[in-house]
Amino acid sequence: MYRRALLAEEAGEVSKSLAIFEDAVKLDGEYTAEIQEILDNYYEVLGPEDFEKNWTFRLTGDVGFLGLHYEEYGNVAPVSENGGDVFTSIEGFVDLEFGKWVHSIGFAFVADWFISNKEMPVLDTNDWTLAPGFEYLLMNDNMILDLGIDFNMTSGSRMEPSFYGWMEWNIHRFEKQWIGAAGWAYYHEGGPLSLALYGSWHRTVSTGLGGSVYVGVKYEADSLTNYLRYVAQLEEWSREDAELAEKPYEYFMELCTREHGERCEDLKNGLLESYMYPKWNVRLEYAWNRWLGPTMRSDVTYKFKNNLSLEGKLNLFYGFVVDGPSGGYENVQKFSGTWGLLLNWSPNLMTFYFGCEQIYLHYALPKSLLGVYPENSFLTELKVGVRFEY
Repeated sequence: MYRRALLAEEAGEVSKSLAIFEDAVKLDGEYTAEIQEILDNYYEVLGPEDFEKNWTFRLTGDVGFLGLHYEEYGNVAPVSENGGDVFTSIEGFVDLEFGKWVHSIGFAFVADWFISNKEMPVLDTNDWTLAPGFEYLLMNDNMILDLGIDFNMTSGSRMEPSFYGWMEWNIHRFEKQWIGAAGWAYYHEGGPLSLALYGSWHRTVSTGLGGSVYVGVKYEADSLTNYLRYVAQLEEWSREDAELAEKPYEYFMELCTREHGERCEDLKNGLLESYMYPKWNVRLEYAWNRWLGPTMRSDVTYKFKNNLSLEGKLNLFYGFVVDGPSGGYENVQKFSGTWGLLLNWSPNLMTFYFGCEQIYLHYALPKSLLGVYPENSFLTELKVGVRFEY
C-alpha cells in the first residue's frame, strides 16, 4: 500500500494517494511513522479551506432476527417464555476532515417488531419499537467524542428521549496495542441513568487476535417498584379499616363535604367512597434505586484470512445500593452480566452473522424482599442477520 501510494503521488493523483496513505496508516508496520508524517504534511498543505475535497458519506445497515428465551427463578414462581424480534437499523454519516480532525454527523433509525410477545407477559415487550436518532462524532489520532440522542417510541407508551455520550483518550501506543481512558454517560427518561469511568486496552490487527478491555467503576440509577411502602400502606389501611367500620355514614359525608362540597352527594363520582374505603387510594409506586460498583466491558475478535471472524464479548457489573426507596433496600446488591459469541462472514460489503448472546441478572435480597423480586433472570438471544456498509 505504501508503494501504491507513492506511485499515485508520482502520477499526480493526490486524492488517490491520500486515500491509500490513510488506509495504510491504520495497519501498524515498519513504515507507520513515516506514513503518518507524510499524512501530516498533506493535512497541513490542504488546510480547512479545502474541506470540499475531504468529505465522505458512509451508509451502514443491519437486518436480522432474534430468537428470545426468558426465564426467572429464585423465591418466586419459575417463569419460562419464548418469543422473537425482527429488527432493522440504518445509519448514514457525513465525515468532514479538517487537518487531523474528523467531524461526523449522522442520522440513525432503529426498529423492532416483536413476535409472539403476548406469550411473554413477564418480559413484557411492546408490539413494536421505533428509535430515530442523531449522532455527532469528533475524532483525531488520540481522541474520540461521541454524542447522541434517540427518540424512543413504542406501541404502548409515548415518545421518550434518551441521551448518551462517550469520550476516550489514547494515552500510550506501542506496536499494535494502545492503552487509554474513557468516560460514558447515558440517560433515559424514567430510567435508567448510568455514568462510568474506565481504563482501556486495545489491540488492533488486520488478521489474527484483537480486542479491547475496559475496567472501571459505574454509577447506575433506575426506577424500582416501592414494594415495601406498598405493604406498609396496606397494613396501615387494615388497622384503619377496623376503626372506620364503626363510623356512621354521616361521618364520611361530613369529611367529604368539607373538601368537595355538594359534589359528594353524587355517589357515582366515587368521592364519598374514597373516604369510606381508603384502600382504593393505595397504589404500587415507583422510586429511584441507585447503585455503585466495579464494572468491566470486553470484546475479543479473531480475524481469519478467508473473510471469517469470530467475536466474543463479556460485560460485567456488580452494584451496591447507595440510595433506595427506603431503608429496607440498603442491603440489596445486584450482579449483571452479558456474554456472547458471534461468527461473521464478510465476502464483500455484506457481512453475514450468526451467534448467541445471554443477559443475566442476579439480586442478593434481604429477607423483607425475598419472593418480591426474582433472584435470577436470564434472557437468551439467538442472532442471525446481515450487515452492510457502503
